[in-house]
Amino acid sequence: MCHNIFINRVLVISQSYLWICRLFQLNFKYNVSFLMANFGGFVVLNYFIFQTFEKNPTKIKNYGIWLRYQSRTSYDSMYKEYRDTTLNGAIRVMYNEMASRHRVRSPCIQIIKIVTIPAKLCKRESTKQFHNSKINFPLVYKKVRPPTRKLKTTYKAKKPNLFM
Repeated sequence: MCHNIFINRVLVISQSYLWICRLFQLNFKYNVSFLMANFGGFVVLNYFIFQTFEKNPTKIKNYGIWLRYQSRTSYDSMYKEYRDTTLNGAIRVMYNEMASRHRVRSPCIQIIKIVTIPAKLCKRESTKQFHNSKINFPLVYKKVRPPTRKLKTTYKAKKPNLFM
């Protein structure tokens, strides 16, 4: 019995065109072997690679990402939340965080699902802390400038106070 399986869309998110080609090569081999083992027969694949563009790239949104990655000993699944203006930005932050916290290189990460989450459904405290509408950030560095050019000096007798 022969099954023809049509995959209509493949979303490949990567840093450059060369990475897209390499990632697609690796994931293609993995996915085709999985489909062949489960369904048997031939796999017909229609695909296109695209970059997502947001309709409103100035609005901040919450993104939930389900991913699977290869650690040193096994495969692990994970859910992460990011707050960004674009989907591409959230994915970039995810790749950087996975590289720094878990020492996972980008070819070892498989993104399962990405969704935009409303504020009330966010789970992580790191995302929830920015949902306050009256949030304000302290001004840590304020350079004191002289009121006129005449009062400007190269060397000061006193060290400047940079914290308010």
